[in-house]
Amino acid sequence: MTDQETAGRSQAVSAAWEWIVEWLRVNAPRSHAALRPGASDALLIEAEERLGFPLHADLRILWALNAGVADDHMFGAHFLDGDGLLPLDVALDTREFLTDAWPDWAEGWVPFTADEVTAPWSGSFVDCRTGRLGVWGMETEPEEEDGLDLAGWLELIIQALRDAAGPLVGPGNAPGLAGGALVWLDPRDVHVEGWASLRR
Repeated sequence: MTDQETAGRSQAVSAAWEWIVEWLRVNAPRSHAALRPGASDALLIEAEERLGFPLHADLRILWALNAGVADDHMFGAHFLDGDGLLPLDVALDTREFLTDAWPDWAEGWVPFTADEVTAPWSGSFVDCRTGRLGVWGMETEPEEEDGLDLAGWLELIIQALRDAAGPLVGPGNAPGLAGGALVWLDPRDVHVEGWASLRR
């Protein structure tokens, strides 16, 4: 991939994330309030030194914009198809644990979302060598997803929010609002009081 292509893709990640953050500000203020400030260049360099390899440009830009979320224990922080954006230090700790737990954990894989950002159990990772995404879990083998990168994944979330009849990101989950938070649930199994689906 050329430098121009890399810059274009990273710009797409930035634009998509900024769209999501603005949507949260207007429609889900509780989720918006969970966002942490962006990581400084110094913190990102420290993270790369700890990893022993560079962060992928897409992931570096995402964490530079917002270095994770603060868990409010009431679903508000889990606005990415049911997962939350991992704080930088938690992501690195989780990666070290997964590297020990799974012999097939590749050198470039870095988790960036989790179902619980204070006690991660499953989520998504970025392959920092290719930019491709995959899924991980404490009890399941890590698996790369065919052809999906961070910009494409964020675009799926945007489509689900912008186009009420658009595609869902994950199987069964639909976006909805509850208590000022964006909460993704299976409409057939709603367990959050006051949840209202955004789907038509």
